[in-house]
Amino acid sequence: MTRAVDRIALGLTIVAAVFMAFRQPPPDFQDMLPVGPAVSVFFLLLGGVLWIAFLQLGKAGPGRSHPWLPRLMLYGAAAVLAGMLGTRVAIQVHQRWDPEVWPPGFSQARSVTVNDLTAVERATWAIWLALHAAGDSVRADEIPAIPADWPFPDDVRLAIRGGETKAPELVAVTGRGNAVCHAILSADPGDSIEAVRLEPICDEQPDAASVLDAKTPVRSHLVTAVAAPTGRHGSWSQHRKDAARSAEADSSGTAVEGWRVRVPTPIRASLSVVDDLVLVGGHLTGLVAALDRDTGAARWFARAPNWIHHEPVSDGRIVVVGFGDKDGSFLGRAPSGVAAFELATGRRLWTAFDESSVMTSPVIQNGMVLYVSAAGMLRKRDASTGALIKELRLPGGVIMGPPTLSAGTLVINLDPGTVCAVEIATFEERWCSTFPGLRRMGHGSPAIAGQMVVVSAVTSMFPPGPAEFVKLPFMVQAALLRAVIFPKYWSASYSGQVFMGLDLATGRQQWISRFFGVERTTKGHMAGTATVRNGRAAIVLPLADSIIAFDPNSGAIAWSNPAHSARGAPLLFDDVVLLAGRDGIIQVRRMTDGTVTCSLKRAVGWDRAGPVLAGGLVVFADLTGGIEAIPTGELLGC
Repeated sequence: MTRAVDRIALGLTIVAAVFMAFRQPPPDFQDMLPVGPAVSVFFLLLGGVLWIAFLQLGKAGPGRSHPWLPRLMLYGAAAVLAGMLGTRVAIQVHQRWDPEVWPPGFSQARSVTVNDLTAVERATWAIWLALHAAGDSVRADEIPAIPADWPFPDDVRLAIRGGETKAPELVAVTGRGNAVCHAILSADPGDSIEAVRLEPICDEQPDAASVLDAKTPVRSHLVTAVAAPTGRHGSWSQHRKDAARSAEADSSGTAVEGWRVRVPTPIRASLSVVDDLVLVGGHLTGLVAALDRDTGAARWFARAPNWIHHEPVSDGRIVVVGFGDKDGSFLGRAPSGVAAFELATGRRLWTAFDESSVMTSPVIQNGMVLYVSAAGMLRKRDASTGALIKELRLPGGVIMGPPTLSAGTLVINLDPGTVCAVEIATFEERWCSTFPGLRRMGHGSPAIAGQMVVVSAVTSMFPPGPAEFVKLPFMVQAALLRAVIFPKYWSASYSGQVFMGLDLATGRQQWISRFFGVERTTKGHMAGTATVRNGRAAIVLPLADSIIAFDPNSGAIAWSNPAHSARGAPLLFDDVVLLAGRDGIIQVRRMTDGTVTCSLKRAVGWDRAGPVLAGGLVVFADLTGGIEAIPTGELLGC
């Protein structure tokens, strides 16, 4: 019996060792154990050693003492190797059959059509498109017409209720009423922007009135609208204004008074500023709003067909936003793409629907709109019409890190650990650099200082050396070891974060920062975006909860301090660095030595929405929709 168990254990050991030596893990964050010649040799040697040990154990004669301790140790080693094999096979099986496979791939995203969705998904899809089509108002007796080229479910009908004593309610019903979605539409935004309501609400048990009144919407064949000339000269053409991520629209103003307003949408994105307009993107609602820069008064608002995760961009004529939610639209189960509006009026111009979430800010350049989906599709569209010009499949997905444009080169961070540069004129890859062991690269945006590209990522167990690993908290060490030995689907553990500089021309690593150990857990956006100004730079590393000032050319660190759970990029101006924390702390530090010169406390904190500078005002957008403009003099002298 013992010999039979020995043979079974030996067989499992050899199979598991060979599998671990030659495995090809899924291209994501779930298997933190690296691959390569060194790892293959290690597991082959381990398998050989255990094989020899089992053979020696079997040679024990009947007159010798029973080798129970060595046998238990070998059984334990066999069990660990078998568990390493089993958990990885389970991940691959799960990933093959799970409809929400991660990371999203182009082929999986394209495999779903709108009529293949569940009833609730079809109703949700329809209500988003109807809200987008309705714009800023709707008549109580008029169902919004849906453009014929939009993907709209065949069996969904629409109805409008109310409108006399309360704001009209738009309702979407599928089939015979097996699912319904509804959303309150707004009144005139000139009366109060507070009239805009939150995201659609869906229910699998609609009331009879919704089913009875619903009608198939008219499909319109209107020609795509074109924005009228505005005479404006300002622009905010990419994430945080420019390749340095300065977030500075105008430094010439000397505002004396600030203002506060509240828009009825959560805000995770930074704001953008074009001339006298502050542009807002809503997280759960798809709200797109334009506020007066000097007073905060609402100028106009519109609706995108899904959530907005990063700020609107503008060339001074149109406003473009990327849209898509955090779950369904990754694989085409909710609306995803980009939408364009007229800057002066908010009038809807064109909408392009794509296979996967566009959770980043597009780039506008020379009459073109460039953006990347979560499935890794880079697209170039005509800014006037939305017509597709070119597309390119990239080796990874862009999740939360908007691409960066500098001197005709678009630099893109991709999950899990790749950075690519694409020439926008030819739409060809200039270079792609992959960094094994680094993860969540596609969650942070590149910043460019001259010929240096600054990027950040989270680290698995292996980039830190033994000295750094032993300094981590015991619970973090245990989680990392468990994740390396027995990974789980939809579960990952990280040791900390690093940032580094790459050569813009070649993609080669020029320097890498020291390791910053994990200080807190956070979902979603983990990798930080640097800000560069006058040869200096600062970056927030959310997982390490640190703000760091450094030289972007050498990576030399000037100072580092706690970041108050911030995730947004810092703002640099007048030789200070300004941080907006998720805990509600606004902190101003001297750029030279990190000394705090001003600290303010607010009841609600900020997320990815780093502060922006415009006309002598620093403008903040908090998690609950509060927008506050504070004069720079007040911050510098508090």
